[in-house]
Amino acid sequence: MANHFPMKVYRFCSILVFTCTFLLAHNTASAQKFHAPEEYTLEKKDDFRRYDNEIIKCADWLENTRYDEDNEAIKKAVNFMAEWVSGCPYINFSRNVRIDAVFSDCPTLRVFYMSGWARNALKNEGKTNKIQNCIAGLKCALKVYASNRSIGRSSGFDELQKIDRQGSLNEWVEDRMK
Repeated sequence: MANHFPMKVYRFCSILVFTCTFLLAHNTASAQKFHAPEEYTLEKKDDFRRYDNEIIKCADWLENTRYDEDNEAIKKAVNFMAEWVSGCPYINFSRNVRIDAVFSDCPTLRVFYMSGWARNALKNEGKTNKIQNCIAGLKCALKVYASNRSIGRSSGFDELQKIDRQGSLNEWVEDRMK
């Protein structure tokens, strides 16, 4: 029996390594699948609706892609997202000075916040409120902030990370959106 134990452990470890490698490769590959549309028109409600699924994909891609302001694909995705978000007639982004203050040190994170908000609102259309969308947006921005040191440091986001780790992000947002 003692001779079989190491073989079972070896087999288990091999399967575990293979599975982790596969999942990592799959996540990396799926993160690389989004390309912002080259030419698009965003004038009428139907123009925006045409890109709903692309906005969800764009938000996913932006959230999971290493940020580099010199990367053309990222620039195009950020510009597409920002243009869609700023004109979308059916996704209502609530501006709130108490929430917006967290972006003062790092305005780059605002587009990630808005992409997370838009993604949540689109995926759960008619079933969310501004607090839930705000939380989704902040979680997206927090994920980007945590995984991208090149964005720079922000005392507001450092504090927000602590609040999120403590499980108090919902209360923090609710308090500020009253």
